[in-house]
Amino acid sequence: MLLWRRAVFSKHLHCLVHADKLDYAVSSEVTEQIRSLRDAVRTEYAACNEFALVVVCSREKEEHTWIMSSLEDYRRQPSPCDTREVRSYLMEKFREMATKKSTLPTGKLWKPAAREDSDESCVRLVTSLRAGVGKSLYTEQLAERVASLEVNTSHAEKNAGARFMNTIPVQGNAVNVPAVMDVLMKLVPEQNQFTSRLFHIDVARTVQSGLDTFLFNLLILGSLSDRVGRTWQRDSHDLYVIETTSVSTTFSFLREETGLQPAAGGAHPPSLPFYSLLPAHLCGSPIEAYQALLAEDEDSSPVAFRPRVNHSQLASPEFRRVFGYLSRHARGQSLDMYKYDPKDEVIDDPKACLQLLLRYCGVPDPSWLVLHHFVHFLDSQLADCERSVFCNMKLLGQELPGFKEFVVRFLLKMSTDFATPSVSVEAGLQAEGEEEDSEGVMVSVRRRWEQSPHPYLFFNSDRHTLTFVGFNIDKAGNLLDQDGGLLVPGIMTPHLYQSLERQRVNLSENFNSWDRMRRLVCLCKVLGQDLVRDVDDSYELTLDNVKKILAIQMRFRCGIPVVVMGETGCGKTRLIRFMCQLQAGFGGVTDNMLIMKIHGGTTEEHVRRRVEEAEEIALRNSQEHKIDTVLFFDEANTSNALGMIKEVMCDRRVNGRYIASDTRLRFIAACNPYRRHTQEMIKRLEDAGLGYHVRATETEDKLGRIPLRQLVYRVHPLPESMVPLVWDFGQLSPDVEELYIQQIVIRYVTKQQEFADEGMFLDEGELIETVTGVLAAAQAFMREQKDECSFVSLRDVERAMMVMKWFYWLSGEILDELMLKAEEDLYKRFDLREGRDVLTQRPEPLSRVTRALVLSLGVCYQARLRERDAFRDRVAHAFRDPCPLSGGGRQIKDEIDRCQEVFLAQMQLGKNIARNEALRENVFMMVVCIDTRIPLFLVGKPGSSKSLAKTEVADAMQGDSSISPLFRCLKQVHMVSYQCSPLSTPSGIVGTFKQCQQYQKDKNLDRFVAVVVLDEVGLAEDSPRLPLKALHPLLEDGTGGGDDESRGQGIVPIKERVAFVGISNWALDPAKMNRGIMVSRGEPDSEELMRTADDICNTDETVGLHIKPLINNLANAYSTLYN
Repeated sequence: MLLWRRAVFSKHLHCLVHADKLDYAVSSEVTEQIRSLRDAVRTEYAACNEFALVVVCSREKEEHTWIMSSLEDYRRQPSPCDTREVRSYLMEKFREMATKKSTLPTGKLWKPAAREDSDESCVRLVTSLRAGVGKSLYTEQLAERVASLEVNTSHAEKNAGARFMNTIPVQGNAVNVPAVMDVLMKLVPEQNQFTSRLFHIDVARTVQSGLDTFLFNLLILGSLSDRVGRTWQRDSHDLYVIETTSVSTTFSFLREETGLQPAAGGAHPPSLPFYSLLPAHLCGSPIEAYQALLAEDEDSSPVAFRPRVNHSQLASPEFRRVFGYLSRHARGQSLDMYKYDPKDEVIDDPKACLQLLLRYCGVPDPSWLVLHHFVHFLDSQLADCERSVFCNMKLLGQELPGFKEFVVRFLLKMSTDFATPSVSVEAGLQAEGEEEDSEGVMVSVRRRWEQSPHPYLFFNSDRHTLTFVGFNIDKAGNLLDQDGGLLVPGIMTPHLYQSLERQRVNLSENFNSWDRMRRLVCLCKVLGQDLVRDVDDSYELTLDNVKKILAIQMRFRCGIPVVVMGETGCGKTRLIRFMCQLQAGFGGVTDNMLIMKIHGGTTEEHVRRRVEEAEEIALRNSQEHKIDTVLFFDEANTSNALGMIKEVMCDRRVNGRYIASDTRLRFIAACNPYRRHTQEMIKRLEDAGLGYHVRATETEDKLGRIPLRQLVYRVHPLPESMVPLVWDFGQLSPDVEELYIQQIVIRYVTKQQEFADEGMFLDEGELIETVTGVLAAAQAFMREQKDECSFVSLRDVERAMMVMKWFYWLSGEILDELMLKAEEDLYKRFDLREGRDVLTQRPEPLSRVTRALVLSLGVCYQARLRERDAFRDRVAHAFRDPCPLSGGGRQIKDEIDRCQEVFLAQMQLGKNIARNEALRENVFMMVVCIDTRIPLFLVGKPGSSKSLAKTEVADAMQGDSSISPLFRCLKQVHMVSYQCSPLSTPSGIVGTFKQCQQYQKDKNLDRFVAVVVLDEVGLAEDSPRLPLKALHPLLEDGTGGGDDESRGQGIVPIKERVAFVGISNWALDPAKMNRGIMVSRGEPDSEELMRTADDICNTDETVGLHIKPLINNLANAYSTLYN
């Protein structure tokens, strides 16, 4: 009402913005007041009937807003607006604000920060079409000029450590105004503080809503407030810089190539973000800058928005040293006697410097970030080269002629390898422009680790001696990879080759022949460890792993963030943990690696607290032990907090606060790949069970235009600044995987008491070899599949050995006796289908260890397959003494079926419950996984006995109170169910796990287990908060993520964890399924339907007699209707 009265009795224009946000009751009262005022004006205040009131509403909601419908008679179409005029008007106003003169108490002129802007505007947009082209650098240099203002220098003299640039990160999907206000409230100037500051608003490209309103309030209205009443008033002495990456349409308007005109036919004009109207500085790529330099040579007239070369960056020692070596190398001059001299090496021609860098960096169209990494890495290595006594040709020129030349040429090759991104940057920025295909790769990997050569030459930590690995040099001086492929011809002169041979340097060494100790020595030299020790003899230290650890260390040395992308279970975490253990040496340090398991419930606050904790530990490790500390963000792209992770890793800031550089804190992020399911798999998922709760075309949970549930991994898009940093971690080759399998088998066979006893009667080496071969065959078969079954890792091998150990123990308790009785009952029956006595075809009985291995395969591998005969036949060929299998794949099937029947026979099922294959397998899998505390996912259509099996298992597994002697040997269970839905949250799931942990408290965990049961877990996949990502740390480490993260080795022992059963109508993403065992129930065939109906009807003889003749036809009709 107050606004209306002001509009009536004032001569000023009044405006109501966002009228569409008023609810019906307020809108109705408002329109009634307008009518009353209008009538009063006409009768009593005739002189005031020319009042001006503008009501603005969102175009998308104008047809659904009561106030707009009521004021339909006053609707006016917006006048055509030229963005150039608006931008010019805003520039004029921003200049007026900055040019207002004010004086200090001393009488001196108080110069605003805008005086250092190129147009003296107090607002500046710094933007580009792609990341890594100098936006942050431009802002930092602008801040340096602001800090040099007289008013700021005098303040800095009195206040040590004063900062005149304040960064406010804006991250996530929507602007979080309270979080921004938290930062701004800490920056309120003290009384009588006279400074001119720069406020850097770093806007992530993922911000989709609230940005226009936020910037309009702050920059145009001049104030910002939140719901609790806190207000920030913009000072005209301050300079506000908004940094963001523009989309291509906005970019074209910022270039002023066209004006914003209304579309033909009365259609709405295209929408542009508000920031596109602000005074802009556009940053360009190095190629664009080089083209601009060429254009300036031809035409000296100034061109608007032309990308510029950063001359201060080119004047840095790093660029000058690299330019000195590259320029001489390009001219063919000898580098043996050259050494960088800061006084002599000056870059007079930026164009020539850029041309050289673009020529040698190895990337066709690099960003400034890629170019900087190339220069920084090469400069770091060249500096070590100049310090090394072996590269001092004044001392060793006679013995090793041309050695420094060879080293520099090799470093150039290696720098190119380090600078070249593994993924396509353009694909990472936006997926909407991609063509739909069967693979649908979001961020395409163009350089796979295992398919690229990685020749490395490193200066050790003493910066004098060298380590080289992964290459050979032939007698002609050609650089070759390990397989003999030519990398660089003539990298070394024949004379130098002969000189090195005389010095007993083997340049044709087979690095794969190195034993474990020599590989450890190689790593310890680079890591700076004088004493060599094997920190984890169970870790298979392959040459490939050695090169990956060396690559990470070199990125650490050069300050390049490490972002690895690889399939789940490919060994990323294990490799980094081994590297940190090795670096810790003998100092007793156990916390130089901190792991943060990122999931859908991880927030910016969680990340902030974790980084601050890591800073404290890193400072202590740096001061007391002189070692690095690693904070590892596992599955970083599964959370909306990815913007904060990018700020930490790329900018080394936390909510605008810079991380101290003297703590030796390093960051590594691991990402799940961006890959789309095949069309066949997508169709299966859409049709599974009752189908998805939300249609793919309607869900807002998308990556570009691709629904997240159609991705193999449910992930968020990477920030553009992180995409060039990604390098493909690669996959385990079959040979290397078999080595890892062997290590796991050795650990169980030799160190577990159960199998150690068996080894007394069997040849231990043969047992290890046989079990390794069987599991390797199972892994290979699963990888050949085309569906979700193909995602296997070493976690599956670990689980298979756990289950094998459990069956071996249970066989000694009671299972052998029950299995023998079931086997005798089976072979006494006459096989009517084949018309023969199966006693004549009875295979040799299985030994105790062979039975345990067969049943383990049934639990960990066969259960997830729908077509199982091929799997059983494949692995049957791998069985040999001391685990013979005379009956082949059929015997595997019979053994698993009999064991399932034994488990079901020990239960007291109610009437009308069919003992069909689905119930039998579900019960069997639940009992095994609950007792071993291995996570289990039951996947199948409604009606496949999933919930029934849960109820029956809960009744049967009562520990010592169980009726069955089998279940008296097993643990007592207590189940806690959680009903999933699209409204599920990570906190709800984590809370259920904590509730179960409380039930286990003070219990004998050898005889009791609490079970988390997630019903309809697939429905939670449609939640935009990705609550199921919270399962990753819970299932893998037993930790809940966030605040109670595990440090290094601090993982909850399996014995102390709760069991888990997830029930779903469709398969989940591999990152979750790989952390447990999956049972995949397909459609029942006609024979299974007939057996089910027969069991149900046989409880009543009369009903059975009437129904039995119809069962066959009913089963066939069901199958026909379903198909």
